Amino acid sequence: MFRLTAFVLALTLVSCATHDSRSASAPSTLPDFPLEAYLNAATGSVYQIDSNSSSADILVRRGGKLARFGHDHVVSARNIYGYLKVAGAHPDGSRADLRLQLMSLAVDDPLTRKKFNLDTEPSQADIQNTSQNMQEKVLESDKWPQIHLQLVVTGGTLDALEARLTVTLHGQQVTFPIVIRVDEFTPGQLVAIGSFNLMQSAFGIQSFSVLGGGLYVEDTIEVHYRLVARQLLSSAKKQN
Repeated sequence: MFRLTAFVLALTLVSCATHDSRSASAPSTLPDFPLEAYLNAATGSVYQIDSNSSSADILVRRGGKLARFGHDHVVSARNIYGYLKVAGAHPDGSRADLRLQLMSLAVDDPLTRKKFNLDTEPSQADIQNTSQNMQEKVLESDKWPQIHLQLVVTGGTLDALEARLTVTLHGQQVTFPIVIRVDEFTPGQLVAIGSFNLMQSAFGIQSFSVLGGGLYVEDTIEVHYRLVARQLLSSAKKQN
């Protein structure tokens, strides 16, 4: 069976969900995470990502004349670590930094496949092989164990925030524009949702193909996210 998901990992990234009072545990290595920019912020509201509620799902599609012999796959990110800083009444200048351990990515969760109406049922062996190929051959997570996402808001409204997203993955860094919708924004909680497309080739990942190109992985992948974050108490105190 064709392992399309092997390349889905290419860009997981960005989004919020709701959080309880527990802090998300930081990845084991954060050599360049700008933590002080959030914890020592003098102005604005700082929110921490709720890693238990936030999620990003990456869809990778099959293509070619023999596509019926393959599977589409979904790779899910759930253990997202990070912070958001809201820059006052106007969103311009607001930012976020998110990080994820690549080994935590899950392949083809049954409920998530159902959510996206994927039309085939890969076997457990297919899923295990896809996950292994993704980690070892595509992501090479032993060399580059994490993905870092940095977001800077450049304009727009809460219904359609315009932002610049920089993704660092597999030794490559790519910046591109995205649009985010803030679904909820209160003094205590922020929820953002959205989706966007990414190209594997932008990160130096070559689309896999077999059978003389009759079956291949589409270069474009779809990222669907929902981020929930809660305001840090220390930040709230600074505003009083």
